[in-house]
Amino acid sequence: MSCYIKLKLYPDEKRAKIAGGRPEVFWLIERIREIYEAVEEEFVEITSLTDGKHGLRSLHNVGFAVDTALPQQSVENLIQELARKRLGKDIDVVVEDDHIHWEFQPE
Repeated sequence: MSCYIKLKLYPDEKRAKIAGGRPEVFWLIERIREIYEAVEEEFVEITSLTDGKHGLRSLHNVGFAVDTALPQQSVENLIQELARKRLGKDIDVVVEDDHIHWEFQPE
């Protein structure tokens, strides 16, 4: 099954913005797509990159973080496990109540 990337369309007709994303986060988005594909998801939905409401110190503000919608299936734990194996220690993955937060944070 092939998996594609889509940007969330919000009620005000605005899409999640990708402007200002760092090259590392675009590399990460492709790796996220591969992980979603591995768990047989049809698509990965980007809900936030440099837009949205994030804390003052959030890596979203400097283009090093991306949020994705939760997958259609209940495979969040498998996604975290695959992320740890495939992405290494420089990528943090946090499953929130309504999305998954991914950030590039080299040590």
